Amino acid sequence: MSIGLWDFTLAAYGGPGASAACIALQNGRGADVNLLFYACWHPGPIDAAGIAAAEAAVAPWRNRVVEPLRAVRDAIRAGIDGAPAEAAATLRKTVLGAEIEGERIAQAILAALPSRDAARRDPLGDAAANLAIYLQSKGVAGDADRGHVRVLLTACLPEAMSAAIAAAAARVVPA
Repeated sequence: MSIGLWDFTLAAYGGPGASAACIALQNGRGADVNLLFYACWHPGPIDAAGIAAAEAAVAPWRNRVVEPLRAVRDAIRAGIDGAPAEAAATLRKTVLGAEIEGERIAQAILAALPSRDAARRDPLGDAAANLAIYLQSKGVAGDADRGHVRVLLTACLPEAMSAAIAAAAARVVPA
C-alpha cells in the first residue's frame, strides 16, 4: 500500500461531491464512512468474511466513541435552549476535532487488519467488488445510491475513466 488509509481518505473526501455522497450513504443506509473508504483503499478484493471482520474490528470504537461524539456535535448544532450561541459554536468545533480524531483512530484499526494481497491488480474492480459486498448488507438500491457510489469511486480513483466508473457503480448497485 503506497498511501495510508487516512491520507487516501483525506484526498478522496475532498473530491467533488464525495463528502455529500458519503454522508448520504451514512445517514440513508447506515454505512460506516470509514468502511467505505477502506473498501476502496484495500489492496485487492475482500471477501464477505473479510468485510465482516473489518466491520467487527471497528464497530466497538465506532459505537462507543465516534457515534457518541457525532451525536453531541449534532445536538449542539441543533441548538439547546439557554446555551450561548458563540460558546456552543466553539464547543461544537472542539467536538468536531475530537470526532475527526476518532475517525482517524477507527481507520488505524482498519489499516492494521491483515491483507491477503500486497498490491492492487485492478483498483477499480477491487474497490467496486469490495463496496458491493459491504453495501449489500446496507440495502443500497436505486439511482440515488448508485450515484453516491459513482461519486465515491470517482473521488477514490480519479485516474479511472468515467465510463468505467459508471459501469463499476452499476455493478455495486444494480438497476
